[in-house]
Order: sequence, then structure tokens, then C-alpha cells
Amino acid sequence: MFLFGSELKALAAHPAFEGDVDRDALTLLLRHGYIASPWSIYKGVRKRSV
Repeated sequence: MFLFGSELKALAAHPAFEGDVDRDALTLLLRHGYIASPWSIYKGVRKRSV
């Protein structure tokens, strides 16, 4: 399934969105205080920087 949204909450609103936490991204968040592109907090979701 392909979902697109400008914010993560738009993806989370879709009934088919699972929202499993990506443990590697969580590690980045705890280590650096943010999650750098292209990762996101959710597994299988990537963000693009412009």
C-alpha cells in the first residue's frame, strides 16, 4: 500500500496504517534528540528533505 501525507498524523488517520515503531529510529531520537531524514519513527515510513 502506498500512502502519502505531509504530516505523520495524516498517515496515522488511515485505517490500514499500522504505525509500528522503528527501533533504529527510536535509537536516533534518544541519542540525538531528533530523527534525521530519511528515517521516521514508524517502520516503513521515510521522509524526504527538501
